[in-house]
Amino acid sequence: MTNISPNEPVFQISVVSRMVGLHQQTIRSYERVGLISPARSRGNTRLYSSADVERLQQVVRLVSDLGVNLAGVDVILLELADGLFQAETAAMLESAFFREVVDGMIFCAGDAMGAACGFDWLRRNEHAVLALAGVLTRSPLQAREAIQATSIPVLSRMELADPITASKLVQEARTHRGAA
Repeated sequence: MTNISPNEPVFQISVVSRMVGLHQQTIRSYERVGLISPARSRGNTRLYSSADVERLQQVVRLVSDLGVNLAGVDVILLELADGLFQAETAAMLESAFFREVVDGMIFCAGDAMGAACGFDWLRRNEHAVLALAGVLTRSPLQAREAIQATSIPVLSRMELADPITASKLVQEARTHRGAA
């Protein structure tokens, strides 16, 4: 049997559709927004590689696990409330694709120490952490310590629901994306 390179385009869209469980139109829409770029045959048929299929599977995980609607999205801000060391969360965060499509995160923590450690881990792994939230917002002391340790804002649930705050976070995410 021949070894096929992960980047060799060999699958037609009908096969990829069955492999990843997406309708062909959905795959085409992901192509239109730049999430995937299949090769083309001489007859202009889309041909996907194993790497393309893996990327689509990651998109499916983002959409199903996080409820992210990727079609037409300008900026993705993600509130991360699961433990960083849970297998699924860690695998997602270590994915190059995840780094590519998520523009910024709001990290939720229970206390200032957890916020500082999580913030450091996420930054070391090249994630843009824009703010902190979670249980630590209930204690003014914990919030102050988290701000002091990370130099990023701590936002309460009410602040996160505020359109002005949300607009500022989106602008900061765009800035991070432009700098990357």
